[in-house]
Amino acid sequence: MPRKSDKYDDYSNNTMTDFLLSKGLPHLINSLGEGTFFENLCVSLETLIGYDGTVIIAYPVDEVPYMVYDNIGDIYGEEATTNYFNNVAHTVDPFFQLIKKGAPEGVYDLHDIAPDEFFESEFYKRFYAATNLVSEIALIIRLPDGVALEVSVGLRDKAAKQGNEITTFAPFLNVFSSLIHKHYAQASIPAASLGTQLNDVLANFGKDYLSQRECDVLRLVLQGYSTKGIAELLDVSTETIKVYRKRIHSKLEISSQSELFSLFLEAAATMPPNSASDPLTHYFNG
Repeated sequence: MPRKSDKYDDYSNNTMTDFLLSKGLPHLINSLGEGTFFENLCVSLETLIGYDGTVIIAYPVDEVPYMVYDNIGDIYGEEATTNYFNNVAHTVDPFFQLIKKGAPEGVYDLHDIAPDEFFESEFYKRFYAATNLVSEIALIIRLPDGVALEVSVGLRDKAAKQGNEITTFAPFLNVFSSLIHKHYAQASIPAASLGTQLNDVLANFGKDYLSQRECDVLRLVLQGYSTKGIAELLDVSTETIKVYRKRIHSKLEISSQSELFSLFLEAAATMPPNSASDPLTHYFNG
């Protein structure tokens, strides 16, 4: 999908900022409370930082996140999207973890917040690699009733990356935040398409089979942290983490990170709504 909407073609020779001020923001303001707001928001953001696709995800409190809007077509595929939004894959996504930890409103670069081996992780290989993303920046907005909104803008053309996207965005952060809040003051927050209670599958995964420290290591491995990264976070030696990882593999009868991630997806998919049980117990006993 082209970065700019056809109706903005006559501004293609202007600078990104000039275009935003002269056309993008007026369109966005005029669409407050209307169905075209998110389309205009995507065009404005992509034009400002030179990216080429946007996904907007809502994270209701204790419920499964859901897609509010996107303009990237079927890049992810139906199976990947279903797995992402069914209580499972999204729980190890760096932006979900950022929101869960209570990060304030702001703009965040995936490369800045991701674990040290995220781009070699099974989660990345299965849910990010197919999108051909070179870079991703997300605007996090905190809406009423505890709903968090992630407006994620991606780039798929390596040659187009400038390296100063956060700096370019920073002066406009308060503008976009205010407009999004104003939009939701005029239009109700959309209801979740699934309406399913969110199981904290990542926190509960393995607790009936592993020690507390092994569970700590397990969660960090699934998120994409290296042995060294986990050792630093838990303030222990790398050799200790290697021992924990071997124990995890032995107890769960797996031999690789790929098998671990598959077990996580399969076990979590068996969980009933609003359960605090270990997904492995349901999986092995089912």
